[in-house]
Amino acid sequence: MSLKEDIVEILCVIYKVPGEFFIASIISYYFWESTKILAPIFSVFLFFSIFFFILEIISPILAGMRIYEEAIDWIKDKFR
Repeated sequence: MSLKEDIVEILCVIYKVPGEFFIASIISYYFWESTKILAPIFSVFLFFSIFFFILEIISPILAGMRIYEEAIDWIKDKFR
């Protein structure tokens, strides 16, 4: 397996709970909102918030592509 396939496999397994990355993004954003006045180091929460939001968008796309590829392979095997 290549690295891309491994990443897609991990995201397919993680995406069993829809919206978990969105929830993590909101929580990270509110951590950043409440701690941004304390120290600049807490900007890492904003980074995590953006990262989780991007994962929420990417993971269903990658999971859908993986399911589509498996469906095409299954159809090819059935009609050969």
